[in-house]
Amino acid sequence: MRLRVYFLGVAGLLPFIGLTVATWFGPAEWHAPLIHALAVYAALIISFLGGMHWGVALSRPEHARKHMLLGVAPAMLAWGAVLLPWSILALSAFILLLLLCWWIDRLWFGGIGQRLGYGALRTGLTAVAALSLLAAIGSYGRVGI
Repeated sequence: MRLRVYFLGVAGLLPFIGLTVATWFGPAEWHAPLIHALAVYAALIISFLGGMHWGVALSRPEHARKHMLLGVAPAMLAWGAVLLPWSILALSAFILLLLLCWWIDRLWFGGIGQRLGYGALRTGLTAVAALSLLAAIGSYGRVGI
């Protein structure tokens, strides 16, 4: 199970890494569509991160109100970020949202998944995703923006 968790987690980074590399080395006319694809993927992942809270809300009624809010908030904030008029601002918002989700999950789920190394895995996945978005912001210099 641990290998599967790590494999799927790392596989989820491939669009972050691949799209970011493409923003740096692909044709300049592809830059905007690549950034858009990266932004949409970031929003999907941030929405996915909120889903864990729904599972907890359904299984632990004493914390249901907080977890339902924490389950919906990432998706709503990510949707708002996708709608921002400047993609550099949107990518920056996604970095902040990824880090915020990581921090909240560390507070609520610090001990969950220890046997599988979830905390270390989640930290690494968040770091690579956030750094990919930061590198994509840097790619704007290559296309003259």
